Amino acid sequence: MWLLHFTCKLFFHCSVYYISVLITACVQILIGDSLAAEYLICHLISRVYLRRDVLTLGKFSINLFNVPLHENYSKRLATIIQLLLDKAHYMALSVENLNQLSFVPRKDYDANRLVAGALQLPDGTHLVLDETRMGAGGQLTQRGLSNLTALGSLISWQRLEYDFQYHRLEFRHDVPCLVASEGRSMLPSDCQVMLRPEEPAGPTAVRERFSSAGAALLQPELLVALRRYLCVARAAEFEVTEEAQKAVQEDFVYERQQQQNGGGVGAARANNER
Repeated sequence: MWLLHFTCKLFFHCSVYYISVLITACVQILIGDSLAAEYLICHLISRVYLRRDVLTLGKFSINLFNVPLHENYSKRLATIIQLLLDKAHYMALSVENLNQLSFVPRKDYDANRLVAGALQLPDGTHLVLDETRMGAGGQLTQRGLSNLTALGSLISWQRLEYDFQYHRLEFRHDVPCLVASEGRSMLPSDCQVMLRPEEPAGPTAVRERFSSAGAALLQPELLVALRRYLCVARAAEFEVTEEAQKAVQEDFVYERQQQQNGGGVGAARANNER
């Protein structure tokens, strides 16, 4: 028992350090936006812990909008997330990909096998969706619209309908989704966070920020420790105290009032960053 107690105390003290390192790295790649960095970390440790009827509790999908369009920003962001997590996948939401790829698994009766779809991912895989690749041209075909519908179902309900040709069978998933977009995304999300850089997010600033974050994270011992911390934090059980419930309720009421006045986390913190 004493060893378990010592390990828990050691993990607690280490976790404070790792959180500070994570926040610093996330602030860097988010061009100085500390609030967006905290939302990102909450997304990284989110998981589905309970399903009740139509509710899927624990999922936390984010739409990070107002991201820079140059220097391949969204792809670089996905690369950092892939460094930090054991399972992460980047998907460019271009019109071409939506029209050509098959997002939903389907049964091939001739080969008697299930053909994998782009959204058939292992539980715990963080999916980074790059909506900045959508562009202004092109038109979605029927397959493209079906793929968008499947993507919306995965984000909203963490469910995916597999195509067995004569019928569809629904499977449950746990795939946290982050959508990077220029404006507010056309896809659903649990939270929309407007990126507010502390300096003009020009090409030089983006390169310097990611170079600094990459240099800090590419230390083998630190990177392994951060991965372990995120895995443990994601799997850990948690309890919400009465004090925490009260704070959450007050923040929820505050955000709802701000949304009625302008909408979204970005509008709320524009008046009073908390």
